[in-house]
Amino acid sequence: MSESQIYNHCCDLGYHPLISSFIDSQEFLKTTEDLQAFLAKNKKGLHSPFLLSHMTKAVERVKKALDSKEKVLIFGDFDADGVSATCIMYWGLRKAKKGFIPEVFFPNRLSEGHGLQDQHIESFIKQDINLIITVDCGMGDKEAITLAQSKGIDVIVVDHHMADKDMDYAYAVVNPRHDDYPFPSLAGAGVSYKLIQGLHSSLFGEDSDSYKDVCENLLDYLVIGTIGDLVSMTGENRILVSHGLQHMNQSNFPFLKDYWQYKILKKQLNETFNEEHISFYMAPRINAASRLEDAKHAFNFLVSVSQKALVKNGDYIEQLNEDRRSRLSALEKSKELEIFEFDNIPLVMVDTHSKELGLLGLLASRFNDLHDKSAIVLGSKDGETLTASCRGDGKINFFNILTSMNELLTKYGGHKAAAGFSVKREDFPKLVAKMKQISFEEEEVEPTVEKISDIEIDARDLSEEFLDQILSLGPFGEGFRKPLLKITNLRINFSKQIGKDGSTLSFGFKGHNNATIRGIGFGYGEQLQQVKQSNQIYGYLSYNYFYKKEMQLRLVDFD
Repeated sequence: MSESQIYNHCCDLGYHPLISSFIDSQEFLKTTEDLQAFLAKNKKGLHSPFLLSHMTKAVERVKKALDSKEKVLIFGDFDADGVSATCIMYWGLRKAKKGFIPEVFFPNRLSEGHGLQDQHIESFIKQDINLIITVDCGMGDKEAITLAQSKGIDVIVVDHHMADKDMDYAYAVVNPRHDDYPFPSLAGAGVSYKLIQGLHSSLFGEDSDSYKDVCENLLDYLVIGTIGDLVSMTGENRILVSHGLQHMNQSNFPFLKDYWQYKILKKQLNETFNEEHISFYMAPRINAASRLEDAKHAFNFLVSVSQKALVKNGDYIEQLNEDRRSRLSALEKSKELEIFEFDNIPLVMVDTHSKELGLLGLLASRFNDLHDKSAIVLGSKDGETLTASCRGDGKINFFNILTSMNELLTKYGGHKAAAGFSVKREDFPKLVAKMKQISFEEEEVEPTVEKISDIEIDARDLSEEFLDQILSLGPFGEGFRKPLLKITNLRINFSKQIGKDGSTLSFGFKGHNNATIRGIGFGYGEQLQQVKQSNQIYGYLSYNYFYKKEMQLRLVDFD
């Protein structure tokens, strides 16, 4: 099928020709059937949870634990995806059997790091735990899982990370990357959601009110985990997040209904939750809990029932997020930073000589942006073992690189573009030497921003109708980005520097029918005059609800 058929079909549906062309450019849309499914975001496009590896075995084991009143422990990862996945499993198990309350445990990011460890198993034995369900973690934790199984504690791994496919040492492994599941890109929250779907369909049937209630309400957590983990916003994720975002606006959970709705939304202007509320507001606050103290603070907030506990826990993670900001700023400006750059690979490595392990990933992302290279940032609690966070844009494969030097590392894991590892301080020079030996085939030169803009449009053609059509295509994320606009024939009619240090640029220009469009340029304050004189800019269009609902462009470049 030619691409023009997709373009023509979009035009027939009433989409603006420029937006039709943007849709037509998406490589994953090959046929009009693909297009119809993409636009519909229908739950009929979801796959059966029983297509996931070991799902039937896992469900039967959980049912046995519920029937026998065994002690079940949910072992969650401490990031936004892991905490959300834990909330899904927690409420899913509670709703499966009246009076049943599972135990919940998160390893401490700062003192223990990722994953299930022998010390955890020894503690769980003393607590008489019968079943451990790991969520968003567990892949590769062979020693601890083997120990647990040998002591009579079954371990069900519910995860989405890459590791050995042969994991017969665990009781069951529910993972979309195993056994040819049709959509391998579920987040940890998505896999946890699938297990609860499987459990409740087995217990009550898919036509039951219980099944429908659980599947609908737990989408609120799934949205946070899926957007927070930056997984592909295509396929099942697109469908689940789309329905979840709609449901969040009438959520029954107090953390949304009685707290974040009032903190985040301008309800009087009919503002509703969108992807940016999760990525820029919710996920950072959930992550702040484990970066500075303990993920349990975020979990307690997300499952709070009483108003007193809700406000107490919510205000606490708000404060932790403020502390995180100030401490990250101090670390970024530290004179102790030791920076290594490489001629053979687009990578910058930073030894912080700091104990702020919870901030390493954030600092790696900053260096990734600053240097336009992948980044590895290291720190140490004891001075003997270095802990590292890796962040990149996918040009180099961190997981493959770390695997190639695993004999040097004490621990490692992660994805292509985000990973972590530990290495002895004494072996750090060897690590640097090995990095210098990595062969890297230079990618083709990245096109300029002018060539990668998705839509070029005259400023006088920008209207709310045009923006509404763009927003209707969401949710946006990895694999399906919000279109980057190149706006031409621009005349800026006001501009000023704002913020404490004047680093942010606020400006305005006229759109269709002389409508005012606000502009915001973070980090562009010092370039006020250059932007003011420009007649074409690049950015992302959305609605702003600060004083009233109005169109706003987030500036990313200008000519």
